[in-house]
Amino acid sequence: MLAEMPLLETALERELATLAFGRRYGKVVELVGTMLKVAGVQVSLGEVCELRQRDGTLLQRAEVVGFSRDLALLAPFGELVGLSRETRVIGLGRPLAVPVGPALLGRVLDGLGEPSDGQGAIACDTWVPIQAQAPDPMRRRLIEQPMPTGVRIVDGLMTLGEGQRMGIFAAAGVGKSTLMGMFARGRKCD
Repeated sequence: MLAEMPLLETALERELATLAFGRRYGKVVELVGTMLKVAGVQVSLGEVCELRQRDGTLLQRAEVVGFSRDLALLAPFGELVGLSRETRVIGLGRPLAVPVGPALLGRVLDGLGEPSDGQGAIACDTWVPIQAQAPDPMRRRLIEQPMPTGVRIVDGLMTLGEGQRMGIFAAAGVGKSTLMGMFARGRKCD
């Protein structure tokens, strides 16, 4: 009897996931390219939705990127394999967020803020939306220490400072990644 308890617990969790407590779930009515058209769900722009099979199994998440008449347009965060007209769409009522705090130090995250280092979930109490307000540049600390890159032309003509933000913009195939590799190899740091 006790050996069956984990199975019962898993079944209950799966069933609870399908209930959406007070929120109506929508259904996929059309799939055009990589865009899902969903009917019957009340969501707002930028909200994250879960895409679940009928049995409650989570397929993936998607973001609301627009509306067309009475349909919500969603952009999935992953592959479209497994999606169907039976896929349930549940709005989570929040934008995409990532955990922040001391437990995040030394961890490796994927593009959605999920751990990808095999060390389990991240125990953080605070989550910050990825579409957050940029910090006020006038409140940042002053750049006082130069940061040698090991690339003499950059160090001589466009000296960088520790803590400075820098953008490298150029067409495809002209060496942005090569330059970043040169910076990584030439930088004297831990």
